[in-house]
Amino acid sequence: MKRISDILSERKEALKAVAVFLIFCFTLNFAYFKIAGEQIIPREITASLVALFLNLFGLNTEAVRDVVMMNGSPLISVIGECTGIFSIIVYCSVIFAYPTSLKKKAIGMIGIPILYGITLIRLVSTALVGAFIPSLLDFFHTYLWQVFLIVFVVLLFLVWRDKVVEAK
Repeated sequence: MKRISDILSERKEALKAVAVFLIFCFTLNFAYFKIAGEQIIPREITASLVALFLNLFGLNTEAVRDVVMMNGSPLISVIGECTGIFSIIVYCSVIFAYPTSLKKKAIGMIGIPILYGITLIRLVSTALVGAFIPSLLDFFHTYLWQVFLIVFVVLLFLVWRDKVVEAK
């Protein structure tokens, strides 16, 4: 039987990458919350953009601080988790932890606006479901989009790794 030290030694590089990933996740989360605090500005910007896109669909919406109102009634409230910051932090952490050049890591940062765009699509579609099919709102918000975001972050990382890092 192999000793634990031998098993750990064999997986040294993978364990190092996981440790660096966790350190980046913790550090970025800590820094973000230290800087953004209650995240008022990101929440209000996100709510304003969601209201703008919903208006393009013909809905009568407006953002009142971090709440998207439809016809004067609250439709959705944008909390800190709705800004996409957690998926962006996880994505950036895995990019920073991956063993490659700084130039390739910088290219990976193109994923940040992509993730924010997906966040806006998530919020707009969830608001549309809430406005027109409220019985499906919980499913869309709690399950469908949460799973999709996790899968999307992984796929975005894999595309970056395959097309940028491993490109021949």
